[in-house]
Amino acid sequence: MKPLRRALTLLLALAMLIGCLVFPASAAMGRKDKELKVMVLSDTHVLSRKLIADTPKYREWMDANMKMFNESEAILDDEVKRALKEKPDVVLISGDLTKDGELESHQCVAAKLEYLKRRLPKTKIYVVPGNHDIRNKNAYDFAKEQPATRTHPEDFRKTYAVTYQDPSIVATYKPSTGEANGLTYVARPKKGYTIIGVDSNCYSKENNKKGKDEHETRGHIMDEARKWVVDQIKEAKARGDVVIGVVHHGVVAHFTVEPYILSAFVVDDYKDVATEWADAGMTYVYSGHQHSNDVAAFTTKKGNTLYDLETGSAMSHPCPTRIVTYRGQKAVGKTVINKSLTYRNPQTGKMTYIPNLTTFSKTGQFELSSTILKTVVKSMLVNKLGKYPPSIQKNVDKMMDDLFAMELADGATVGKLANYVYYTCMSGDDHGNDPAWYTKSIAKISTGYFVEQLVRIINENLAVMGADVTMAVLKALLPPGMAPLFTWCGSYLTVGPAANALLTALVVEIMTSMTNDQNIVTDNDFVLVAK
Repeated sequence: MKPLRRALTLLLALAMLIGCLVFPASAAMGRKDKELKVMVLSDTHVLSRKLIADTPKYREWMDANMKMFNESEAILDDEVKRALKEKPDVVLISGDLTKDGELESHQCVAAKLEYLKRRLPKTKIYVVPGNHDIRNKNAYDFAKEQPATRTHPEDFRKTYAVTYQDPSIVATYKPSTGEANGLTYVARPKKGYTIIGVDSNCYSKENNKKGKDEHETRGHIMDEARKWVVDQIKEAKARGDVVIGVVHHGVVAHFTVEPYILSAFVVDDYKDVATEWADAGMTYVYSGHQHSNDVAAFTTKKGNTLYDLETGSAMSHPCPTRIVTYRGQKAVGKTVINKSLTYRNPQTGKMTYIPNLTTFSKTGQFELSSTILKTVVKSMLVNKLGKYPPSIQKNVDKMMDDLFAMELADGATVGKLANYVYYTCMSGDDHGNDPAWYTKSIAKISTGYFVEQLVRIINENLAVMGADVTMAVLKALLPPGMAPLFTWCGSYLTVGPAANALLTALVVEIMTSMTNDQNIVTDNDFVLVAK
């Protein structure tokens, strides 16, 4: 009997040991089956190296942008390598896949995504278009010095078959008339999860303000599409899924005055859209467009919260990649930055090594400069005024130079302040940990000094051209309702005490809201739980 008892004891011990080894692994596998690992990119702005040449036009374009077009294709190559290592369940790209919607660039991006799909056949790859991607008149082939092939909605759908022909797509939106928002779809990458890709762009006459089949920066979702999306959210929620959106334009404001000074970066009626989505059952949505890495929450009157996870541009500072793992309604996120890059520069043909993209992306030509500002201002004037005399542009350019050179505190200029605010906001480091020179500069601005000096600069450079020109330029450049605060007095511009106070408050609010996040401060690495 003793040998039998010993044998039974040994068998029992072995069974317990096997149980300890097997059951935890099975439990872990069960947990993993319930997880969804998502790798997120946005605003990749790829310009195919075939379209790049070291020509005067290309150099002029580079000088007027803060985007790493030379590096863009190589950056995406490295992100594909990252995905091969991370092995996510889903790769998301939330719009602006290309520089300006060149079909050649879209084909380049799609080929890389198809390669990734072949290597990781179980990984789902979902993209949505951005405002740059479709029917963009700026699509240009710098190598041949001629327009590149423009991309139309159906071209986009066919080119990104890796998304639109994936079996996980369970529904696609088809507008009853026209093409607006027609690249919207619903996917189920894994049991328990639904992803809704929303096309928020204005590239067709139905939602283009000018009634043209041409791209706009703003985002607008037509009523019919809004209802369709809400119905899809409710359906997914009814089956118990975690509902995740992906859209180019933000649906939650990422700093307090964003909807006022950058209204085109949140979708039209963004509060109503966010309310509809949250109350229908969507918990998380990925956006892009503004190139900042930021998480913001919006809670409806019914108490439902929607988290807008805006992801910065892959080829603008800080060149981030988001990795977010969902365990039901809980989202655990991290951001990968400080990446190195080795590539052949298509402009020079030389092998180039960048030890840190995050640092590199805010130096030299990628800094916010008066040159960049002049380009933006010129675009705004052309859009609002149409053709205007070169003399106006010359004076406006001088005004921008003088503005950037305005001294504030401790030797800091407006240019230094603008760069600090911009990069702090873009990187998600906007936690109010500001240097002394910044605090002193804001204090000086708060006295009304900035507005006083701005009026002086306008008078020296623009008022000499007369009241009509001056007011027309101000109306074109300032947010709605701001131009009337400047009044014409004889032969020069003036701002009264009350108007100065209003303008000063706006400037201070812009600076502080972009450097001191009052929403969710953990923009890069976070743990979020749906409320």
